[in-house]
Amino acid sequence: MLQRKERRDYQENRRIILNSAQELFDAHGVENVSMRQIAQLAGIGQGTLYRRYAHKGELCIDIMKESMHRICDEIQNYLYESRDKTIHHKLEKIIEFMLNFVEKQSQNLSAIKAPGCEQNSIIYSTPLYKSIHAIICELLEEALRAQGRTTPDPNYTADAIIAMMAPQLYVYHRMDKGYSKDEIKENICRLFIDPFIQ
Repeated sequence: MLQRKERRDYQENRRIILNSAQELFDAHGVENVSMRQIAQLAGIGQGTLYRRYAHKGELCIDIMKESMHRICDEIQNYLYESRDKTIHHKLEKIIEFMLNFVEKQSQNLSAIKAPGCEQNSIIYSTPLYKSIHAIICELLEEALRAQGRTTPDPNYTADAIIAMMAPQLYVYHRMDKGYSKDEIKENICRLFIDPFIQ
């Protein structure tokens, strides 16, 4: 009984920390928020915060895990409800889901990949990344089977599609190059999905 209460307290404290961090990140940007500010808003000591999270990158990873669970659920629900749609339409919609996710979470994603974060490649080894990769790969394989083809490589292409939505590249295309989110989606589809569907 005591362990269950401690676990519940741990989860509640984690939720408070993550909500406080996200609130500050949204208001000031990840780079402009200190661990001290997060601890103050969460109503905990800095030592307590650092025992849970060594740096902001780890905090962002935890925030991202929550968001990634939601986006995976949304994608799975969409696929279930859209069984009669074309493969091209499904892939295009998945890219749209992912671009919306990256746009909303680009600060957190950038912090995870920042030089101060020791877990730069953490995103690529998560079950959630692998899940999204598997969904894209499966749809690409289905497109090839329907045409009796074996190339291009669906596994590599799924990684390439996801790589095209890396936060730094996405922000560069949006801010420096002036592409809209829809233009980015159209270019990804033209480069990576259209070759699978002839």
